[in-house]
Amino acid sequence: MAFIIGVFLGGFIGVAFMAILQIGKLGDGEDQEDKKMRERLFHGKKTVAGEWVEGSLLITNSTMGKLFWIVDEFGVEFGVRARTIGQYTGKTDKNGKKVFTDCIVTNGFDSISGIVRFGEYSNPVADGYHIGFYIEWGGKYHDILRKDLGYWARKENFEIIGNIHDNPELMEDKPDE
Repeated sequence: MAFIIGVFLGGFIGVAFMAILQIGKLGDGEDQEDKKMRERLFHGKKTVAGEWVEGSLLITNSTMGKLFWIVDEFGVEFGVRARTIGQYTGKTDKNGKKVFTDCIVTNGFDSISGIVRFGEYSNPVADGYHIGFYIEWGGKYHDILRKDLGYWARKENFEIIGNIHDNPELMEDKPDE
């Protein structure tokens, strides 16, 4: 885990501490392809325009509390809504679209959908608990389907169909949050 810390003076905000977060890779059903270093990328919805932006995550502490920013590839900072921040998983769907946490994906076989998460999970097909990116399947499939993202991302029908912030209606039997 690497942290880059700096200090800056900002107009009304005062002195704030900045940290660009980079989270180390943990297992998620990885294979040889997964063992390469994964791109550290985040996305979030802008606080002003509500558009999605990708880049590095920047968290500042100020007199107003924590503020969340995405810094794009050109170094431009965009204020983002904290609840919309998602981390890139290093995976893409069948259309080459990047998979972030909070994406809603389908396995492509029975139109079964689930939410991409990061954390501790257990698989119905394996003993024990794992830490990494996984899919929290909805409805009756929650305890039946394999959960590790790496497994499903290799399937030819794996596809992103939305995200929980813009398309919550896609999860009719939404898993517990």
